[in-house]
Amino acid sequence: MKTTFFATGTLCLVTWIAALIPQPGVAAQDTDRDGLPDTVETRLGTDPSFPEPLTTLGTFPAKAPKNPELDIVRVDFGNVAKDRWLWAIRFAQPYRFDNSTLIVYLDADNDTATGRKDMGCEVMISHDRGRPGVTAFAADGAYQPAPLPRVALVDGVLYLCHDGPIEQEGEHSVFRFTVLSETREPHASADGTGWTKVIGPANSERPKTVMLDDITADENFERTEGLDLVWQLQADPANVAMSSVGAELSRMAYYDTEYRWPAVYGASGTITVTVPKAGDFYPAIVVYDTAGREAYELQVDGKRVGRFLAAEDDNRQRIHFLSRSIEFAGGEQLTFRTGTVGQHVTEDILLLAEKPPVRNRKFEISQVEAGYTVRDGQPQLRLTWITTWPVACTVQYGLTAACEQNLTEEQPLANHRVFIPELQVGDKVHFRIAASRPDGESVVSPEMEFIFQPPAPVVGTAKMQGIPLVVENPHDFALTAAPVTNGVPFAKGELGDPAHVRLLDANGREVPVQTKVAIRWNDGSVKWLRVSFTARAEVHSSAEYTLECGTDVKRVPASSPLTHRWQDKRLVVETGPLQVHLDVTQSGFPTRIRFDADTDGEFAEDEELTGRMSALVTDAEGSQYTSASSANRIEIEEAGPVRIVVKVSGHHRAGPDDQMLAYTNRFTFYADLPFVRVQYTWGNDNEEDAFTNFEQISLKIPLPDSGRKWAVGLGGGNESSGEGKLTLTQLRDTAYEMSPAPAEDIATKRADGWVDVGHERWGMTVAVRDFWQLYPKGIRLDDDGLSIDVCPDFPDGTYDDCSKLDEIKLYYYLMGGKYKIARGVQKQHELMLHFHADNLSASAGQLARAFQEPLIAVCSPEHYCGTGAFGEILPATAGRSADYEAVCEKVYQNYVRHREASHEYGMLNFGDQWGERRVNWANGEYDHHHAFLLQFIRTGDRKWYFLGEKAARHAIDVDTCHFGPRRGVEWIHSMGHTGGYFRERYEGNGIPGPGASVSHTWTEGFCDWYVLSGDRTAAENAALVADYYDGQYLNNYDWSNCRTNGWHLLLTMAAYRATDDPYYLNAARIIVERTLERQTPGGGWHRQMVPGHCHDMPRHRGVANFMLGVLANGLEEYYREIPDPRVAEAVIGGAKQAVDELWVDEANGFRYTSCPNMKGYTGNNDMTAEILFFAHRLGGDPEYGQIALRAMHAAFRGGIGSIAHLRWTPHIIYNMDLLERKSASR
Repeated sequence: MKTTFFATGTLCLVTWIAALIPQPGVAAQDTDRDGLPDTVETRLGTDPSFPEPLTTLGTFPAKAPKNPELDIVRVDFGNVAKDRWLWAIRFAQPYRFDNSTLIVYLDADNDTATGRKDMGCEVMISHDRGRPGVTAFAADGAYQPAPLPRVALVDGVLYLCHDGPIEQEGEHSVFRFTVLSETREPHASADGTGWTKVIGPANSERPKTVMLDDITADENFERTEGLDLVWQLQADPANVAMSSVGAELSRMAYYDTEYRWPAVYGASGTITVTVPKAGDFYPAIVVYDTAGREAYELQVDGKRVGRFLAAEDDNRQRIHFLSRSIEFAGGEQLTFRTGTVGQHVTEDILLLAEKPPVRNRKFEISQVEAGYTVRDGQPQLRLTWITTWPVACTVQYGLTAACEQNLTEEQPLANHRVFIPELQVGDKVHFRIAASRPDGESVVSPEMEFIFQPPAPVVGTAKMQGIPLVVENPHDFALTAAPVTNGVPFAKGELGDPAHVRLLDANGREVPVQTKVAIRWNDGSVKWLRVSFTARAEVHSSAEYTLECGTDVKRVPASSPLTHRWQDKRLVVETGPLQVHLDVTQSGFPTRIRFDADTDGEFAEDEELTGRMSALVTDAEGSQYTSASSANRIEIEEAGPVRIVVKVSGHHRAGPDDQMLAYTNRFTFYADLPFVRVQYTWGNDNEEDAFTNFEQISLKIPLPDSGRKWAVGLGGGNESSGEGKLTLTQLRDTAYEMSPAPAEDIATKRADGWVDVGHERWGMTVAVRDFWQLYPKGIRLDDDGLSIDVCPDFPDGTYDDCSKLDEIKLYYYLMGGKYKIARGVQKQHELMLHFHADNLSASAGQLARAFQEPLIAVCSPEHYCGTGAFGEILPATAGRSADYEAVCEKVYQNYVRHREASHEYGMLNFGDQWGERRVNWANGEYDHHHAFLLQFIRTGDRKWYFLGEKAARHAIDVDTCHFGPRRGVEWIHSMGHTGGYFRERYEGNGIPGPGASVSHTWTEGFCDWYVLSGDRTAAENAALVADYYDGQYLNNYDWSNCRTNGWHLLLTMAAYRATDDPYYLNAARIIVERTLERQTPGGGWHRQMVPGHCHDMPRHRGVANFMLGVLANGLEEYYREIPDPRVAEAVIGGAKQAVDELWVDEANGFRYTSCPNMKGYTGNNDMTAEILFFAHRLGGDPEYGQIALRAMHAAFRGGIGSIAHLRWTPHIIYNMDLLERKSASR
């Protein structure tokens, strides 16, 4: 029987169906005379020697005249062995497989409250044109594995035999069922029985016919493993290698994926080859061991000679070989039959001249490391290690060698990390790791000891040196006390103790400064120091400061009015002019703010500005949930002479057990300033629904009842003022509405987002950063006080009359008059609360502008790049990269022009770029924030810093899932960022559904933003993402194409460098080990191409140019930390692959993939050149460097031009400069 394929690789249905139907004209043996031929009974798993008694469960009138062959008229059922059941379904006319599907829904426990949520069934037994299928549910509705049913068609009657428990009462089975009969094309219902509750035949104790799936051990087979061994055996001329793809197949198909080698797959199938020559051989087969007990049987000329199981489920290739050799004459038929469970991904069939060496799976514990760390403010012992198999380990530990305490992990893992609290500094902790192998044997690590104490202080090499910091004022007004917080990097070993740092102004006077170590190098020295101070800068000028550091530097203790104290659960913060009370039993916001209006140093009752602030959420039905209830947690994240940062978290509540949307607030207070920076973040943590709808979210600021005056910023320097009530709503980036209406000569479209409210002795300016950019937004002043509508209510239909394209791009979450937010999305809003003594402040607009575009302290590009904190980067100020700088400026102009032209604004959109595949949001592909911030440190130009901020903020809030079962993933480019808003593509374009992949995930930009700005949410997000992919995801690790492991390495190494946590380095080790295993002899990493990469059949094998570049970049980042010579050799091999398969000399560019029918182009030259530069530096062929230089110069002439490219090129031009200067010096 020959197997043919459609263009997609789909198995020809004719061969599949033919195997399920006894052929006419053939005398079929029926030993038990029950109407089922013995061959069919063998396939179904019934006993050919015992007639199966079947009971009719129901008869049904014919009612489908258009498809009588699909019209169900009778369902019979019986028990054929313990927990094995046979269904016989009859139709108005003989049933056919050619365009039919059928599902039996079985409520096996006879309980509608368990199983699938909407039906109460535990299992769905099915076929699709003869192919068996099964979907099973646990009691809680979660999916669970189940064996496939067996399917046969005899004389027009459909038989399905399945294994599983059914509820028993007395001498009967009790259950409910319904059968659905459908056509495949078009997919439509043909008939259905409706739910029927039955009392049927009881279960029995009859033993099951031993089928292939029932074997528990190998029979006459052995196994060995290792891709290196596979390559050796295939290449050995004494052996015979036969591709499964070219074999005679039944019920198996070409494995048309990005798999490493041509393969087939399929359950209940056969692979048959003809022995091509005489000889004494060990028959063998290469199997990729995936989930499930994948059973195989070998027959020689129809006679069974052995069986084996591929049941390690570890995503590894193994060679299963017959224990004895067979003397072949040539021409014999070898048939491998597959069981019903699992994919059965099968590579080559081998005839081995000699028995191969047996290698067993390794069960080892390695990379055990203990460390002192601080979590949630508490010192803890961190233990990290790797196991070669997923297992829940037990840490045995204690203060004596007896290790009397145990800590067991909650789930099986290959990459492990546990934390042990409640130790005292100085404790000597004894510990060992114990784990159980799948066979029950124990594996125990050697006992180790660790003295629990912080790392010893590091003495830096710097004695006294100055780092210039420039604070540029872009505004047309002077700033006398502007809060500044930014990161300053140091070279490895340079600074040990942040106490040896002080800040000087341009006149050499010491300025109060607050410092905090953000990241340390792995030798313990400071890598990034967070520096906070208040800056003074004149109009359109730059203020110069110097950060002195070194062992000879001593800072004068700063005198500061900034204090905090606890009064039970109430925190009181005083800044000098302000006193703020945070009582977390009453609200997640300040419960009292007092302003020293008369500057007497006291806070009188008549100086109280506002009562209990709160956030109010109104759901889609009008119910209200408030933060004016007990918060979950309050903590002081940072406290010093310059600023205090307080974090409060909780839920908006309508009652003790009724909550909606989580919130996290950060309040930053500054010494001597009447200013509070508020970062309010709401998050959709609804575990039940994919989306949550609501009407409004408002921040409520109670104010005194009378005498209010107000002024509001309307854009372009315009203001409007009045008394009494005020409403301003920005519902689009192109228009706002205001009542009372502004003066006729004000024709602006984008409100500034600030309001100044005055009342007798004092006033308050409130500003919302990125107000119009994050529309919808609103400001209301009424009898209850001031409301900042971060999500204002808007009338039904406000957005509903837009075009379909605008709905997809801009308004997808605003349709129908409600906000529709995907589970896992959060949104941070940043506000300024500034208090003043005047009724209305003449400088309110200036304060708001300075808040919108704050001052930042900037190091020189030479310092940023020279420390090595960003790796090897060439600063733009070196003056040796003019072509590249022109490209960067063009990218910047195109980016901001595209943003404005496409109106890339809105609460869930701002900071991202629209248009991927025409209608997708890019979701930052590839790490826009990393690209922007690399260009910032190369140039010192503010514009790149703030582009990086907006991109990072969006990616943190919207593109990352913060709650639910997929917490930690980043959504790939899709319609509506998260996907799920639409069911169909738009004119054939876009990705409507939610999707996430490690191949579209990055953390480097989050880490950059954290160290440059001090924004803790960026560090938290990087850890959230890395923990998702470096934990359970690494169990039985494997990868498909080179960007999968490449991006995984990049995100993991960024997390490691940001934390110095060995957990992440261990994750990288796991990725690298499998990457090295998967190399192709001769160099590089080959896998099967897929449509888009190759359209030929059979598919060519090779790599995509940019994917190879991603992997090279990841391996380079790993090599910087662990200079493993095997990695160097692998990179040089990958460079050889790039030149041999991808480089097109006449095009000065690379083919998109290794497919020889692809043409050369320059669009991805930067990504592919990366591996050539790296290989050249590792000692590879000198030609690699010259090709890379040619490729990059061609790219600068027009091959690259998007922000995604700037993510790679800063390091590449460093390599270009290094190579060109080296060549010039010869």
